[in-house]
Amino acid sequence: MLDCARCLNKIVHVDIDNNWIEVEPGVVLDQLNESLLPRGKFFPPDPASSSRCVLGGMIATNASGSHGLRYGATKNYVLSLRAVLSNGEILEIDHGSNGELASSFSPSPSIGRSIIDPLKRLLLSHKDAIFSRYPDVKKNSSGYNLLDSVKTDRLDLTKILTGSEGTLAVIVGAKLRIVDIPRARSAGLVSFQNYDSMTETVLAALPLSPAAIELVDKTLLDLAREQSTVVEGFAPDDTQALVLFEFEGETAEEAETKLNDLWNSLPRNLRLASASRAKPEHLESFWTVRKEATRILETVQSPTKKASFIEDVTVPVSLLQDYLKGLTSILRSHEVSFSIYGHAGVGNVHCEPLLDLRRSDHRVLLDVLGNEVFDLALLLGGTLSGEHGDGFVRTPYLERLYGRELYELFRSVKKIFDPQEILNPGKIVGPQGASIAHDLKI
Repeated sequence: MLDCARCLNKIVHVDIDNNWIEVEPGVVLDQLNESLLPRGKFFPPDPASSSRCVLGGMIATNASGSHGLRYGATKNYVLSLRAVLSNGEILEIDHGSNGELASSFSPSPSIGRSIIDPLKRLLLSHKDAIFSRYPDVKKNSSGYNLLDSVKTDRLDLTKILTGSEGTLAVIVGAKLRIVDIPRARSAGLVSFQNYDSMTETVLAALPLSPAAIELVDKTLLDLAREQSTVVEGFAPDDTQALVLFEFEGETAEEAETKLNDLWNSLPRNLRLASASRAKPEHLESFWTVRKEATRILETVQSPTKKASFIEDVTVPVSLLQDYLKGLTSILRSHEVSFSIYGHAGVGNVHCEPLLDLRRSDHRVLLDVLGNEVFDLALLLGGTLSGEHGDGFVRTPYLERLYGRELYELFRSVKKIFDPQEILNPGKIVGPQGASIAHDLKI
């Protein structure tokens, strides 16, 4: 494990006029945005772990977050990367630079011959297959991002390295785009008695360009109530799904107008438990529950604990209702308790089954549930991971997602960058169809 937060943790340069920063990989996200706040700028990707996640890790996983609906993922903000290759050479690559190397950081022409040239030939010769096999979803961090790398005639290597989970190179520096902090926000909370009504409302809200549409379910709300009084009073007891709709604007009036447009666009006869403009204290409570979801679920006073392995599926938003129906049906058929939360506006669902992994029958369920849930996701045109990456738990399913031809491309890309396979082995490129329970330490 490389802990870059201990020494590679400097904000090297800030260019406010041209909206970019140069950073080392160990800079913590919240610390970066605190430093940018007086200048009216911020780095938009906002994972719930913002108080502790570092920019190198965000680049490695193509992290996104609650406002990914408006701002996208980390890949949208990477301008250039400096990376150490598996043979120790240093590569600096610019966004859209067609593989041209900055001579001050990459003096060896061997990098071009051994990596850039074969990579160009490989990917451009498989361009049609790449375009046909990637899922059509708002967020995708499964596999290598070959799709965005070949969308133009200029091969964009920053897109391949972003989200590669340390399997191709070690990021030691980055130039990142920053943007203006929004001047005004408005938010509304809507409680739903079922997921059908929720999906209809999400689809009705999307044309209004919301900044975030965030979901927490009854399980998470009930657990939060048991642990704290912070959530009292802002969600009826019969709430199945509580959703926050957030809008941004240049003025408070513009932001409020968007929220009013949401109320006017709500489909009639929806089974709503409640709908209201979010009070400041309720808004703060909602974000506390949403950002602390992992901690809340980990402190359950029960032998069953959250098991994170099907927690990042993303499907087309229009099919979110079908995915939630199928997902809940699968879990209930195996008599598994669970919690659902996540980014409803982009179809990105975080589902945490509650299992006791000391029990052999529950360990068996890891593979059973993984197969059934991922098959459902693929049937709906979804992806295995919207923002968390693959690691050991989703790598065994990648050939099922992308097909044999594309998965062999992944193997070839890995071989070009890391011929000895010494960088984070077994992730993204690894055994297919293997059990995800093989390395558990109970």
